[in-house]
Amino acid sequence: MSAMSLNFFFGVGLLLFSMLQGGLSQGGCTLSSIKVDQELTTNSEYKVTVSNSCTCSQSNLLLSCAAFKGPEPGFEDKVKVVDGGSDCLINDGQPVFNDSPIMFKYTAAEKIVFNPISSQINCS
Repeated sequence: MSAMSLNFFFGVGLLLFSMLQGGLSQGGCTLSSIKVDQELTTNSEYKVTVSNSCTCSQSNLLLSCAAFKGPEPGFEDKVKVVDGGSDCLINDGQPVFNDSPIMFKYTAAEKIVFNPISSQINCS
């Protein structure tokens, strides 16, 4: 086999390996890649940050949010109560990217629990 043939096969093998590695890393994205952090900013105001640690974006992100009445003014496009008040849609269903967390604030007597319940993982 000539050196040119070996280089060709080596190149094709390297390309296939890199494609496989990319597919595996994207396929490892799950709903658990979504993290919800909260901090109490005043006596009754909470700042919520929703982040995605996955390299793929996640859209149509729903969080459980029982007892949540809605965000403070100015954050209506970041979180909306849906499904009769038990779930919250994040970012109007638009993608949440791993380098662009979504932030909103709300006021409540007690901290609301926000848990990820579903999303659409978008890998290309």
